[in-house]
Amino acid sequence: MSGQFLLFGTAFALWVLGVVIKYFFLEKERQPRKLEIWFCNQAEWVEDYVSKLVKKDPYRKLVLVDTGSTDDTARILKRLCFKYNLECHACH
Repeated sequence: MSGQFLLFGTAFALWVLGVVIKYFFLEKERQPRKLEIWFCNQAEWVEDYVSKLVKKDPYRKLVLVDTGSTDDTARILKRLCFKYNLECHACH
């Protein structure tokens, strides 16, 4: 009986150690990665592209930049930034 208790105790201690390592050391690698995307006159496809990117990788921090579009790209980017809580800039 004592041997079984020692085996169970050791297995439990190793499990706890694994959980601690995972959540306090390995999870730091899962912090948001930043991706800056520049757009110019891409109103036709920008909404679909950004929506798919947000859904595919929700941990990625997106920064959307309009580089002086003459179509509706800037307006669409502002709406997407509000909808998905993204960072948005305009370079004119």
